[in-house]
Amino acid sequence: MNMRCELESIVVLSGDEAKIKCVFIEMICAMHQYNWTAACHASTAFMYILLKELDVDVQMCTGWIKCDKAVFGHSWLEYNGLPIDAAVSLGRVESFPPIFLGKNALKSKSSQLEYTYGYPWKEELESPMDKLSHEPLGLFLTDFPEPLWFFFQGIVKELGLSIERKTLIEKYFYSMWNVKN
Repeated sequence: MNMRCELESIVVLSGDEAKIKCVFIEMICAMHQYNWTAACHASTAFMYILLKELDVDVQMCTGWIKCDKAVFGHSWLEYNGLPIDAAVSLGRVESFPPIFLGKNALKSKSSQLEYTYGYPWKEELESPMDKLSHEPLGLFLTDFPEPLWFFFQGIVKELGLSIERKTLIEKYFYSMWNVKN
């Protein structure tokens, strides 16, 4: 079974979950099509904007993922406290199945990931999350290179939306990443 078909089989219970599923699938498929690895911050920002434009109340989160092999800095969305994570499926060193509302989105693969916000030793690690946690989304978006905006517009088009870059940066400029310690 191809990945899109497997993702399409995700069962949703509400209108918001259906919107999340559509954005989630388009993001993952585009990321895999272009082999866009290690893109957790940018893909989280894009999904956040798309879902907010669809009136879904999600939060951008940054923190740590712990698995049996490693702990790594990461960004993801949460809806009602449940992780939504497309980027984890294309990690720089290791990849995991994407996570949809706290569950593995691909039944063909298994993983045990723990999304967390704090570790006692985290101050010793250098991370772009430190910058994200103190900077509004608008500054992050302003630094995006042109190819990322083209990538984003492709997903916007697939979803049947019309969104202008300047308007988005202004509208979401003061949105902040959720960092819990």
